[in-house]
Amino acid sequence: MSLTRKTPLARRTPLKRTGPKPRKVGLNNPKRVKPPTKTEWKALCDDLARNTCRYGRPPICERCGRGPMTIDEDVPYTFASMPSPSVPFRQLQWAHIHPRGYLATRWEESNCLLLCVSCHMVWAESHPLEFDEWAKEKIGEQEWWRLRQQALAGARGEMKVDYPETLKRLHARAVELGVPLPKIPARLLA
Repeated sequence: MSLTRKTPLARRTPLKRTGPKPRKVGLNNPKRVKPPTKTEWKALCDDLARNTCRYGRPPICERCGRGPMTIDEDVPYTFASMPSPSVPFRQLQWAHIHPRGYLATRWEESNCLLLCVSCHMVWAESHPLEFDEWAKEKIGEQEWWRLRQQALAGARGEMKVDYPETLKRLHARAVELGVPLPKIPARLLA
């Protein structure tokens, strides 16, 4: 059996000539008519909540107190006192008391923490019981239980996430704190 053809392959129907492929239209493109997908809504809410957590608090780890930037005790912390938006947060991460997978509490300000890499990835992730006890002391046991009930209600389907309302709430809080805003199309905030 030979693997080479003696006659060339012939198409029964000719190839259709088409124009250029349509470009994907991103969220910030005014020509986009599709509403955002769930993933795009989550990304927008994540950006706002992360910036609110990072810029709305002093740039130090909430557990160990370490941070890439030192703060004078006498000088009150303000966003304007930071040298550049990217410098103080290289080693600090946006963390959650109850995991991000629970969408009902994912963007709650009381569920968010600012932790250094070692406290977040080494301590909190590998010692969840100790982390829970510390978090109860940090935010109060009553608030911890409220967040837990809210997270579980969302997991059971009793509470749906309203992405447009969540985005508007987060945007209003970010404007109130004066934190840098990511690019968000105005039509999503209307």
